[in-house]
Amino acid sequence: MEYPLRVEEYSLVVDSGGAGRWRGGLGLRRVVRPVGHVCEFSGAGERFRRGPPGIFGGESGKAGAFRLLRADGSIENLPGKLTRLILHPGDAVAVETPGAGGYGSPKERPREKLAEDLCSEKFTRRCIENHYGSDMLASISEPRQGEAVSRIICDAHYIEPNPTH
Repeated sequence: MEYPLRVEEYSLVVDSGGAGRWRGGLGLRRVVRPVGHVCEFSGAGERFRRGPPGIFGGESGKAGAFRLLRADGSIENLPGKLTRLILHPGDAVAVETPGAGGYGSPKERPREKLAEDLCSEKFTRRCIENHYGSDMLASISEPRQGEAVSRIICDAHYIEPNPTH
């Protein structure tokens, strides 16, 4: 791509890390738009067909992607390796890197870690339910007797421990 360029978004890809006892890291999303000129985009991405595999029972991370965001609002999926894509004023390219695969069985992930995932907004309720189960999702906000976690405060993105009085 040629300058000037505007980076309109730089964020984590929600739900992109593979499920596991230790979940995979999230992919990154960048949206870049040329400012006032036509330019060319070339890219070479890996793990764009299938996400990185998990190990020891962990699930695969989400595959990466290149997408063309047209000025008219349409979105076109692009191949993982391309050269000389012409971007017109108003067009943008979204680059999403793959999420990492998980490590270990999702059934072994501690409730507190799942609660952190949900509260951080890195993973949606739907994703947690699909990969860790509806029972685990329901238990996140219902601490069990004797646990160190008394309440989940999602707005503050942390888990408040029980006071030790």
